[in-house]
Amino acid sequence: MRTLALMLALAALLAFMGCASTPPAPTPPRVTGVTAYLWKVGASDASLAALREPVEDAPHSDPFGEGPAALWQANGVRVLGLPIDAATDLRMQATPSGALREYVIGESPAWAELIRSGRWTAPLLARLDTGDVRLAPGYLRLLCRTWVIPAEIPESGGRTPAAVQLELAIQHVRDVAPARGTLESMIPAAPATIDEQGLILDRLTLSAALDGAHAVVLFPVSLDAPRTTDEHPMFGPPPPAHLRLGNLLLGLPPEAGGGGVTIVLVPSVPDSFGLSPLAR
Repeated sequence: MRTLALMLALAALLAFMGCASTPPAPTPPRVTGVTAYLWKVGASDASLAALREPVEDAPHSDPFGEGPAALWQANGVRVLGLPIDAATDLRMQATPSGALREYVIGESPAWAELIRSGRWTAPLLARLDTGDVRLAPGYLRLLCRTWVIPAEIPESGGRTPAAVQLELAIQHVRDVAPARGTLESMIPAAPATIDEQGLILDRLTLSAALDGAHAVVLFPVSLDAPRTTDEHPMFGPPPPAHLRLGNLLLGLPPEAGGGGVTIVLVPSVPDSFGLSPLAR
């Protein structure tokens, strides 16, 4: 009996030591940067209402400034800031005509692709706020990059509040391929960075510091009146409509008969700023 009691006590002690030596499960690290949600809005009144009502009802802001936001809207894309709760409502109430896509973009000074337009194989005219521009065969894409910056300098050497610096840009990528049978076509092309793969439209680059309280929302708008029958030629098909740059990229909104893409960018901001991620 005494031997049995000793064996039970030893077993309990070993079990306790084993539990004490087991390390706790690691907490998955939070990725600093932005999470992008993209979906295509169905061409219906219900889809349009689900998109517009949370936007119009919530107190929205211009995180990039009134001037840049107005410039993008003049080119077919509305850009605004929404409180995180309103942005979540917008995403939850969405009735996408396709799958909801989600991307996590960590902090990096290198550009990352968010979305690209369809390809065109012949030169076309795109409408800008400054007039029409001829684009070579290729496609457009929306680029994004983020990194952490100090939100403000503390007065007495305390922890420095952090913010996420967000930049957005539109890039035109040309379809340039060497002619078949030439020496160039037989040499493997050197990998190019995103910057080298096309022309970034510097005039339409956006930059803002996000504090984590607001998300950024982008969706296409229609600024052009529909083409009338008086504009059609007497013979032959009507000339193609000149779409604004933003409509080439994100599509036409439902009120213009399209099913444009809506993008919500939700920032993930660290508790404090530090030159090393371990210091945050």
